[in-house]
Amino acid sequence: MRPNPGAALALFVLGPVAWTEEPRHLRFEPHVIRAFDGVERPAELGRLTVPARRQGKAAGVIELAVIRLASTAAAPGDPIVFLMGGPGIPASVMAQVPVYAQLFDRLRSVADVVLLDQRGTGSSRPALDCPARETPLGADAFERRSTLLAEMLSELRACVASWRAKGVDPAAYTSGENAADVVDLRAALGAKRLNLLAFSYGTELALGVMRLHGAFVSRAVLAGVRGPDHLLKLPSVFDVKLRQIARLAADSPAFAGVLKDGNDLVARLDRVLKAAEAPMPVQVTDQRTHQPVVLRVGREGLQILLQQSIDSARLPALVVSLERSDTRILARMLEPLYNAFSRGGSNLMARAINCATGASPARQARVTAEAEWALLGLPFDDVMVSADYCDALDAAEHDVHAWRPFASDVPTLFISGSLDSNTPPAQAEEVRYGFGRGQHLVVENARHETLPVTAVQEAIVDFFGGKDVAGRRITAGPVVFLGVEEAANQPCGPRGC
Repeated sequence: MRPNPGAALALFVLGPVAWTEEPRHLRFEPHVIRAFDGVERPAELGRLTVPARRQGKAAGVIELAVIRLASTAAAPGDPIVFLMGGPGIPASVMAQVPVYAQLFDRLRSVADVVLLDQRGTGSSRPALDCPARETPLGADAFERRSTLLAEMLSELRACVASWRAKGVDPAAYTSGENAADVVDLRAALGAKRLNLLAFSYGTELALGVMRLHGAFVSRAVLAGVRGPDHLLKLPSVFDVKLRQIARLAADSPAFAGVLKDGNDLVARLDRVLKAAEAPMPVQVTDQRTHQPVVLRVGREGLQILLQQSIDSARLPALVVSLERSDTRILARMLEPLYNAFSRGGSNLMARAINCATGASPARQARVTAEAEWALLGLPFDDVMVSADYCDALDAAEHDVHAWRPFASDVPTLFISGSLDSNTPPAQAEEVRYGFGRGQHLVVENARHETLPVTAVQEAIVDFFGGKDVAGRRITAGPVVFLGVEEAANQPCGPRGC
């Protein structure tokens, strides 16, 4: 994929009417959202047809699913559109999660809440879910990054072939087209302007709307900011996160008398990783067959597990136990990761969006340089957007303008978790520099997901209601770690370890 400045320039010149087809009318029908706790909420479900691609050759249409929760306000403000992250996670699914349903209920006191299943996701059509893998991961998948990449590449090729056979063009799934969908949604709703509430990848989408169509946005809340040229994760951020965890673990009751200070855990991990140059056997259970599988875990495989489990309450215990040659916690934490990768069934939209977003040469060079000395090496998420992976997708060409910072007058509340290594607070600050009416709320002890925190929800409702939330201090609660025996014996939850 080569950068394509021309496509971005066309969007700048033509603006919000760059496509030839007007959005069709959005008709809503009664709908019921049943949350995972059994609570039912009345809503409306609508469908909006948009062009699959607004530039270049015709590529058919896409049908977006839109859920509207009616406002309880006597004089509702501009609709609040929720843009979920991933990419690839449907907003409609989040409405079933009780803490998110609570947030949406609160926001109804300000305006209608509109949940958009972005193109390729959820109830939108087509929903680009990949078929499940036919075979589980090989025993050597966690020896090196290259072996796991080969497994993921094989899965991607099968998914791309499956959807291309149905006439789907992966190049239609970009943040630019996604942003144009939001503008079409505004017109179909009959709203002059929208409020945007976005999380993680959704913030990249919201920023894309504000970059090209800022006049259509009243206010925005961006939680877990993935801004211009932030797709690649910096290895240094994981090093900082490890040192934060090491300091907190040393002060925790679970490791009293075990860890001397904040440097002890990092030193132990360094020794563990050096020992893992020789792959170690680890037995897990294949959930599909219920049979034992012996995996070979090398240094790079262990780095991948640590990156994927960076927020786990078991992480300090994992390091301490491995230094003692005890692999019980390693097996417990590796098993759900192995089974998740073995199931497959990811979303092609997510892969296409990320590969089309890409990264500037400067960002790539920084990641490569940091990976040489960072304790956890190259993040596997970065491997999954490398040319070795994305060339199999043949996604849209990179929009180089989307990598550049920009300025905006849209009143915007940036929200970050102080312990977030996925979208660290520094990224939000980098974007906020160009926002003359921006505020940044850093939630102490919070990781990536801050929206479930009650005080955060209250701040969001107040912000959309026009109140000043600057200066608020919010803490997510104490960070808790499991000791070695508890970590080894306590089962993992449905979302992993």
